[in-house]
Amino acid sequence: MNSMRVALGIDIGGTNTKMAIVNDQGQPLKQSTFPTRSTIPFSDYADEVFSEAMKLSAGYELYGVGVGAPNANSATGEIVQPVNLGWKLAPLVKDFTDRFKTDVFLENDANVAALGEKVWGLGKESDHFIVVTLGTGIGTGIISHGQLISGPTGMAGEGGHITIYPGGRPCNCGGFGHLECYASVRGLKLHVQEQTNKDLKFSEISTEFKKGNPDILRAVQLAAHDLGMGLAQMQTLFNPDLFVLAGGVSTLGANFRAMVEAGLNESSYGPFKNSSKVLLSPISTEHGAVTGAASLVFWKKPLL
Repeated sequence: MNSMRVALGIDIGGTNTKMAIVNDQGQPLKQSTFPTRSTIPFSDYADEVFSEAMKLSAGYELYGVGVGAPNANSATGEIVQPVNLGWKLAPLVKDFTDRFKTDVFLENDANVAALGEKVWGLGKESDHFIVVTLGTGIGTGIISHGQLISGPTGMAGEGGHITIYPGGRPCNCGGFGHLECYASVRGLKLHVQEQTNKDLKFSEISTEFKKGNPDILRAVQLAAHDLGMGLAQMQTLFNPDLFVLAGGVSTLGANFRAMVEAGLNESSYGPFKNSSKVLLSPISTEHGAVTGAASLVFWKKPLL
């Protein structure tokens, strides 16, 4: 048995579940990805996760299990009515603890991204920052005074549902004009459709953007401007010195980052203008979600 202290990090996404064995330096040692079958009962899905985890963790003793998931209620240990998953209520901590027989910690997926940045990433040098995850939807994890702001149920920071265009595009949550309708992967694809009348995959959008396709460039500029508007609202409320962009759309790179920062400064309330940097996460692209989930174990377990 390997004596190294390791945690299992699990990221539950609408399409895939990712997991990794991560050491206490934030290094993923072994990784696995498999489809998230949220059409089956959650207990059956928990069996699939456990089976895959046992194969992945062979030879290691787990210090704990950290899980990032959408609509995670850290107070009850449940996933509650997630927009892009089929379960209405999933008792994750109970079901996973029954199987793993070790400490299991659950947080909103964007919150674990923020913890990952605080423990191992750009947040090591900041006590006031917001991580913005730009995937199918948009999540925000908020660190203030060095502590995660999670609220009484762990669901604080649903920044993707800030309204930027009242009565605008319909959101999967039932609302209208929310930030994630314009600046997530899904939102960017809608901008592209409006500019080109084509339904392109994100990989195709990324390729054309980097080639300098003018229609795609315009669509990305619109998404970046809209994201800047949303960040300006967060800036007014939390006064962060840093926004960290992570996941999907952030992989468009440095030019996209600069567009977002320009959009933020254009929309900022006077005293806040130019007060917050916008940077790309150095750990998000390949395995940031699972290392962030694992950081939950190293962050919380010493407090038990």
